[in-house]
Amino acid sequence: MGGGLFALILLASITIWTCTCSAHGGLVINEVLYDPAGSDEGLEFVELYNAGQAPVSLKGLVLETGNGAREGDWRPALAWDSDYYVEPGGFLVIGEGAVNPLPQFLAELDLQNGPDACRLTAGHEVIDLVGWGAHAFEEYFEGAPAQDVSSGNSIGRSPDGTDGGDNSQDFLALRIPSPGRRNFCVLDLGLVPGSLETRPLLPLAFEHTELVVEVENLGASEPLDGECLVEFYTADGSGHRFLGLKAVPPVSSIQPERVSLSWQPEEEGCLTLEAQLRVEGDENPDNNLASSCVRIGEGEVIVSEIMYAPPSGGPEWVELFNRSSLGVDLRGWWMEDSSGRKAYFSPFSLVLESGQYIVITQDKALFEQQNASCHERLVEPEGPWPSLNNYSSGGEEYADVVCVRDTAGCPSDVVPYAPDWSTRSNASLERVSPWVSSRHAANWSSSVALSGSTPCGPNSVGEVLEPGASAKIGMSSRVISPDGDGIDDTVVFSFSLPQHGSKVNFTIFDADGRVVKRLLDRRKVGTVVQAVWDGTNHEGRIVPPAVYIVHLDVAEASGVRRHMSSTVVVAPWAKG
Repeated sequence: MGGGLFALILLASITIWTCTCSAHGGLVINEVLYDPAGSDEGLEFVELYNAGQAPVSLKGLVLETGNGAREGDWRPALAWDSDYYVEPGGFLVIGEGAVNPLPQFLAELDLQNGPDACRLTAGHEVIDLVGWGAHAFEEYFEGAPAQDVSSGNSIGRSPDGTDGGDNSQDFLALRIPSPGRRNFCVLDLGLVPGSLETRPLLPLAFEHTELVVEVENLGASEPLDGECLVEFYTADGSGHRFLGLKAVPPVSSIQPERVSLSWQPEEEGCLTLEAQLRVEGDENPDNNLASSCVRIGEGEVIVSEIMYAPPSGGPEWVELFNRSSLGVDLRGWWMEDSSGRKAYFSPFSLVLESGQYIVITQDKALFEQQNASCHERLVEPEGPWPSLNNYSSGGEEYADVVCVRDTAGCPSDVVPYAPDWSTRSNASLERVSPWVSSRHAANWSSSVALSGSTPCGPNSVGEVLEPGASAKIGMSSRVISPDGDGIDDTVVFSFSLPQHGSKVNFTIFDADGRVVKRLLDRRKVGTVVQAVWDGTNHEGRIVPPAVYIVHLDVAEASGVRRHMSSTVVVAPWAKG
């Protein structure tokens, strides 16, 4: 009897243990996003995965989160009191309301950076347990805790469902969280988020432009040559326009591959640029489409002045100017540097009227102490202040880039300024003409104001030009002295046209009618003709002091010919 009773008890124990494992066998916590990028609100999630061969019911299970700072500090996040089955190879996401796609179950998770944990329990039994960070209590992890990852990264099992009983070995960092889908695929090529752009960033109409996007390998294999293509499109209210395609060479898992396509935009204004990655057999097509807002030609609001190297104790600032005939609401606009660090102007209505200036500054209170007259046109933005570096680094030709974007992310102006653009210490960098591209170094000069800058008002160099206001060639100055002192070294010309696609010749002649230099030679342009002359001839030598003739010859697409002439004086300068 004793032996039979013992055998019965042993059999019952084995049967109970077997049933428990069979009921939840293969169900694991597969991925956790505990520290979303930016604000944590609404983006945390926990993903379950059924690595077994049979459906698993969640009835009676509880998802708990643990605070690793204290012993035994567990909190239930979600409990299932009815049958809900996870099919073999199936995913289930428990998360907050902003997770995309929307989780099957919503819950306030309140996950923290390490040391923290989450576990799946059935009564007193722990079905699965995941801990991350430097834990002091063993109840919060299996084997060893997973490594704490950077903000925006999740931790996920690799491969999906792998459970070796050691969180540090089973979980890897995922740069791109994958709620509801596989963490790692055999074949997964994708477009790097934010990499789709034009070069230059703000091209002009009919300017030769490069479309660039980066392709990364997130899978375990590399496709062969010819198996991967990138298609480029533009999109606007009238639909999509195919621009071309490019083959992608094999992409390693270490370094993304850059793919580019030559393009010549024909229309000015904002449009959407799209790139579509085509990969046969790609197991994760969700990352194969990228889009960005691009602008052809500069927008209504432009950068007019930059104080990137202020006097000791002063704040950095950037002045904007509305060169259009209408007011522009800057609500939701932002400014960024070459690293992409964004400073948002205002979440509220902020109208910049036609012809008005506004200053965006690092420190409003400090700026007001030094420039009291700018009080009403002064903004201290939200978010980290862009770096506005003084010197170039990493082999770049520029020190930094000031990029102003509208609410849709479309650039309104981009200034890649270089250290040698300014020749005067403790002075701002001023724009010569609002109608000439901000990429031209000749369109920028050190402020010659006694105070070293002119915030909230017209610049001390050049003048505000109005192309098209009258039938004449607009000029930043009628006298130049190309002696390299940073003052009147160049002249900026501008002229507006009634239609796109005209071909122009812009030529400098001497008083005897001989060609000195061709600034534009049958150049196809948009609605604004822009040219800069630095006082040199076609051989690059500075011309003698004299009066020179500027001649503009326009052949419009309609067949109309236009001719305009003006004069510019090269003044004597002190040599040596």
